[in-house]
Amino acid sequence: MFELPLTSLVPSVIELISFGEKNWPHIWWFPHWYLGLPYRFLIGPIVPLLVVAMHSISPHISINHIYIGLVVVSHILSGLLIILFTRELGAGKRGSLFSGIFYLGLPFSLILFSIGNGLYQIATVMVIAGWWSWERYIKSEKLRWVYGAVTLGVVVLFINLSSFLSFSIGLMLLILLSDKNKWFDKFVVLSLTLATSVFLASSWYTPRFWLVLLSNPSFAGQPLIRITSWIIQIVLVLIPLVVGIWVVQKRYRLSSKLIRFTVIFLASFGFLTLIRFLSDIDFWIDWSGYGLELQIGLALLLPVLLSYLVKLRRWSFIVIGLSLTLCLVNIGIFWNLFSKNAAEIKTYKKEIQDLINIDDHWGNQRIFLSGSPVFWLGSRVPGLLQVRGNRDEAATHKTWAMGAYEIREGQDNDLLLAWMKILGVSRLLLHTSESRDFFHDFKNVDR
Repeated sequence: MFELPLTSLVPSVIELISFGEKNWPHIWWFPHWYLGLPYRFLIGPIVPLLVVAMHSISPHISINHIYIGLVVVSHILSGLLIILFTRELGAGKRGSLFSGIFYLGLPFSLILFSIGNGLYQIATVMVIAGWWSWERYIKSEKLRWVYGAVTLGVVVLFINLSSFLSFSIGLMLLILLSDKNKWFDKFVVLSLTLATSVFLASSWYTPRFWLVLLSNPSFAGQPLIRITSWIIQIVLVLIPLVVGIWVVQKRYRLSSKLIRFTVIFLASFGFLTLIRFLSDIDFWIDWSGYGLELQIGLALLLPVLLSYLVKLRRWSFIVIGLSLTLCLVNIGIFWNLFSKNAAEIKTYKKEIQDLINIDDHWGNQRIFLSGSPVFWLGSRVPGLLQVRGNRDEAATHKTWAMGAYEIREGQDNDLLLAWMKILGVSRLLLHTSESRDFFHDFKNVDR
């Protein structure tokens, strides 16, 4: 038996896709989250269009199953593209094949799927393809590869905004590892490539979206504008790390472009993970967000390490042994996260759904949800209006966050009632200490 865990954000994507299918072409406004906001602020156009198209061809398969299948296929394609990309960076046939196997076998992607929405896995296909196209441009200096990188950059933005960071860092690293005499020209082209990708993506998101994104909490719980100075301070602290990488490269002569790319890429996203970790140690769902980039880095690094540590004739046996071990680890993780408590989770979700639907006279009035139902209840109760949602950084309502904070964290009962009235909330879904929900996010339950 299979069931998405309570921490999974996949149902929130299913809710958005289902809304688009039901209301097309009138999808400019999404009223179900944050007291309403533009639909295009919540999700790009590619995944909904692709899933809805597949659903129209095979209506007997649910949108939920089509979307999960798309994530699985994307993960496999990413493994194949890892092979192509490492070959481009100079890896041998065996090393590139093992990188692809390790990418498919490392468990970070599966773990992230249990706490994420799956869009990261889908966008990673385009990220790696973009790196490959960019490396082809660096070698040949033919503009058709730049056009390919621009197109793939737009597609990345249309699927998952967060993946554009790894896309951009990868392109930058490939330039830094190329001929120094051509750095300036290449960085000019890179700037134009990224700017063009963002410009073209604005045809869907609109320019206003980027202003909203900069002002709302979107990185480590803080607006991007406010966190900039803090990042600069941490960069100064971590300068010794950069110097250490340079020393290691000089000492051990990391002449291979693949090795240098891998080391710096891992260091970059290890640093970004550290920023999120230090900002809020308890917010593990946030600071584990770069797990897929770390999985890519480890998949590139492991074959290189094995080639140095193990004799060539034993290499294949070691890889086969590691692959089998990773397979068993993934089976164990899958059983623990998706199967072990599947029946209990299904029962719990049905109980919450029945609780919400128990009084028909409430009609379509707004409800304040707490706990995991914020992420999955909307996909089970079509048209459900709630104050919260799954993309806080995209919210446009000026006071929803203030009201939500007071309802969850405040102590004054009069303020609680006043904010419920202001937000148009008729009911609260409250999880007490006896609740089986994964999240207990109301501070003063006794109110």
